[in-house]
Amino acid sequence: MKVLLLGATGLVGKNALERALAHTSIAAVIAPTRKALRQQEKLSNPVSPQLELLLPEVVAWGVDAVICAMGT
Repeated sequence: MKVLLLGATGLVGKNALERALAHTSIAAVIAPTRKALRQQEKLSNPVSPQLELLLPEVVAWGVDAVICAMGT
């Protein structure tokens, strides 16, 4: 399974990222952020200062599930 994780730099998102990377049935985690995350196995981290610029790429990522941990 390939998972898109939104909000990976926040308190909840960091925990979700850690758990998703450790989960055996998840083959890849895509976590777009404004600042680069630490490189990890199974993690793809597209970086853009404006996350909306990554929207055209989302379909090509072919994710099976989305986790939204974005807060305000």
